[in-house]
Amino acid sequence: MHPTYLLVFLALLFGCSEKSPYQTIRVKRGEVFEIKLEAQIATGYRWRLMDSLDTRYVELLNTQYQEATRPDVDGGMGTEVWSFRANAAGKAVIRFLYNPAWQKDKTADSKERIFEIIID
Repeated sequence: MHPTYLLVFLALLFGCSEKSPYQTIRVKRGEVFEIKLEAQIATGYRWRLMDSLDTRYVELLNTQYQEATRPDVDGGMGTEVWSFRANAAGKAVIRFLYNPAWQKDKTADSKERIFEIIID
């Protein structure tokens, strides 16, 4: 197999298997934006903020859970939708932790997502 094909295959195999835990979002001052995270709340797992928000830059407006697209399937993946407002120009980091609601600390099966918010 040609080395280039092997690199593309490996990138597709490993790069697309799971979302990167780090993402950048660019918004304008005053804009409301959403972060959508897949969740399976029937299992007791929830997303939560790992740190306090720097409300000079971002403010949490609302959170809601959207049921799975196939509610007839037990344990289907739904979506937690987090709405924020960008208050001032600058940068903020929003860190989320996905683990059982009763577990306060990160565990081996926890997931983490980090969003750098750039506000113009």
